[in-house]
Amino acid sequence: MKIDQPTSLKIDALRFPLICSLLFLNMGENYCDLIITNHDLLTLPFRYIIYLFSNIIPSSAIGFFFTISGFLFFNTYQPTWECYWRKLKPRVTTLLIPYLFWNLFFLLIKLIFQLNRFSTSLIVGSGYLVAYYTAFDYFNVLFSWTDLPAAPQLWLLRDLIILVILAPVIWFLTKKFSALILIVLLLLWCFNTTRFINIHPESLFFFTLGCFIAQKNFNLNVPYNYPVILLKAYGIFALIAAGLAIIDINIGIPLKLLTIFGVFVFWYSSDLVLEDEEDKNSLLYMYGYSFFIYAASEPLLSILVRLISKISFLQNYLVVFLLYCLMPIFIIFLLWLVGKTLKERIPALYQMIGGRQEKPRVF
Repeated sequence: MKIDQPTSLKIDALRFPLICSLLFLNMGENYCDLIITNHDLLTLPFRYIIYLFSNIIPSSAIGFFFTISGFLFFNTYQPTWECYWRKLKPRVTTLLIPYLFWNLFFLLIKLIFQLNRFSTSLIVGSGYLVAYYTAFDYFNVLFSWTDLPAAPQLWLLRDLIILVILAPVIWFLTKKFSALILIVLLLLWCFNTTRFINIHPESLFFFTLGCFIAQKNFNLNVPYNYPVILLKAYGIFALIAAGLAIIDINIGIPLKLLTIFGVFVFWYSSDLVLEDEEDKNSLLYMYGYSFFIYAASEPLLSILVRLISKISFLQNYLVVFLLYCLMPIFIIFLLWLVGKTLKERIPALYQMIGGRQEKPRVF
């Protein structure tokens, strides 16, 4: 189906909130151990907020990213080589080249920081010396064959690149088996099955969901009052889920179902924000910097957090929680300034490493 201009703008406006969510996910997963690993009453409110904003909401944000990516790829897709190449070709410059650049850049930074003991401790994943990498090690950290990429935050791009390559197979299976393939993939994800060529099961499920939506020509618009109802329902379920999780009640499968629900809530409830022209224009402005902020967030986040952590008297629950709240905001602002400067001074470089930046087209 043809995507109209408002829908196309809506897709791009949602990219920046998605990036913000992923930064909080990274911050909560990797730099709040002092809080996360201490299950006492003092950490309870902190753990609750961190789990909500670094686990539950980002899970739906990741699902939304792969669903929209699948929908955009398979929208107007036809099972011909010409159509496949037309869809694949632009993604070489918007996905593959930036992915390789940022991984190589991260390896270079890691190599430099490993020159002395103090700087080595400031960068994430610094245990194995880059200078001693074998040919397979380089292949592994670039293409994430058995582990995360060199720049760990780019695992989403790595999964997406592989899924795009496998798109004809995904299209055929979805066309032939319809919703059945989604049920199978959902079960594989729910029961934490082994990854296929290191693709996360949720990546495969949500990308296929996007394919299913494109094939079935689902209506992307709903009556105005529905988004409010959906958002309230999602908020209640998310608050309950966070509460159950921090008291160690297993909510694995219900959380995955909530993640799927959240994908649709994000899409439909975003109209509540985007109806304001000023808010929409601000989000569309940040669209051109979203990928750069995401890709460059590591190792910068690791270095800044660990530098602050070297000050021993700052190691308490409240300070760690304040870092959790404020560091992603600071990173976003700092990298926006850097990206803006690069875009103005060296536009060719920024165009190469900044992912898709052009104004959205109607596909």
